[in-house]
Amino acid sequence: MSYYYPRAAMILRVLFEDGAPAGVPTAGKEHRMVVVPKRVTVNINSYREADTFSCELDYKSFPFDPRSIRALGVSIFIRDQKQLYDDSGRLIDFNLAVDSPIARQSIVFQGFADLEKMRFNESTRTTSFEGRDFTAILIDRPYLGGPPPLTKSVDAIITDLLAQLPEAKGITVVNRTGKDLPVLAKYASDFTTNAKLSGHKNTRKDSKYWELIQDLVDRSALIAYIEIDKLVISEPRVLYNKASAKQFIYGKNLKELDFERKLGRLKGFNIELRSMSLRDKAVGIVTARVPEEATTDWASSMGIAREKVKIPRKQADGTFKEEDAPYYVFSVPDMPDKQQLIQHAQRVFEEVGRQEIEGTLTTRDMLVAESAPGRVPFDVTKIRNGTPIVVHIDDQDLTEVWSTRSEEVRRRYLISRGYAEGVATSLATALGKYENLFYTRSVEFTVDSEAGFDCRLQFINFIVTNKVKR
Repeated sequence: MSYYYPRAAMILRVLFEDGAPAGVPTAGKEHRMVVVPKRVTVNINSYREADTFSCELDYKSFPFDPRSIRALGVSIFIRDQKQLYDDSGRLIDFNLAVDSPIARQSIVFQGFADLEKMRFNESTRTTSFEGRDFTAILIDRPYLGGPPPLTKSVDAIITDLLAQLPEAKGITVVNRTGKDLPVLAKYASDFTTNAKLSGHKNTRKDSKYWELIQDLVDRSALIAYIEIDKLVISEPRVLYNKASAKQFIYGKNLKELDFERKLGRLKGFNIELRSMSLRDKAVGIVTARVPEEATTDWASSMGIAREKVKIPRKQADGTFKEEDAPYYVFSVPDMPDKQQLIQHAQRVFEEVGRQEIEGTLTTRDMLVAESAPGRVPFDVTKIRNGTPIVVHIDDQDLTEVWSTRSEEVRRRYLISRGYAEGVATSLATALGKYENLFYTRSVEFTVDSEAGFDCRLQFINFIVTNKVKR
């Protein structure tokens, strides 16, 4: 267990009520305050959802009636303070000067308060807030414009959309794919058949900005999410980089560990995506099957063969025979390009495959040391949705059955513990087909002035199906 001094601080950007009607410029009317909360919690959610926060302040830190506040911006900072007092015995505070190194390194949330509460009783006087990150701006605002042009790259289209919202002025678009993003016009069904709508995307009447942005990146087999003050566009595999997995060990740096699995489901599957091409009636339906039609790079990164997934099926004579696993078939509109459809199918395969096992871990360590040689400790406050993690159990009784052991070692060990030979053989084989690699679904950070730091992380696994034989 490490020793540290967790501290949390908040910058409140307060706009007080002045009775001005909506739409009146508020530049220069914002007031910046730095406060230390009694308790603050930050929830990092799915990339399609807004991250959220809740906090509780001593009323003396923010003695304002909710009716006096028109809007409230919030930035939350969490860090290991290393030491609480300097040599003279004076409490060391955060240096949250604008764009200071400490502020840049320790920020975990930025957004707005949606709700303020005040509580007065015999023992306490507190003010509390709840709110969401900048994703909320795009989730709440309806899109009232016409069809956006698809003749620009995806990031350029999204940049233009954000420019339409004054409140989104501080959000910048970042391309983390490592390559130029596609121009969707060449995939649009009406690009060559409808002069009036050529190169434009039709939108629903009740669309929100966030729905429109998600639809644009979906058509490109990409994902988009808000990270502090950036709208990040990324390939799914960029988020799920196995080489950067963070390691947790129950018995060393975890306070709690729970696993859960819904039994009785098929463990093998194939994916087929279908899309109707309206551009050329002769083309008809375009299909993409994964993993058999997957790209070589994707299959290699996943550790699976470019062939149909097989599962054993019981025959009439009682024997088992390897047969094709079932296909999960999905329809995708207006995606006549075969390669783009394959990329989309690869993403669907990943999403479906991560639904087998889920769990929750809790740690009080803000800085976790890696056991592997040469690995530096990592800051858990930097974990986000999609961060890969490794979970081990530090128990000598389990080391002999870990999937890293050979199948024969696991079989002999199980027999020595009293398992029947047939059971030991089957179980040893099954134990070798899963890994301890998981992916973060959501994470919650809490700093309490009395209880200290706590991190609660929900994760899901990726079942490795049909491994490549080496």
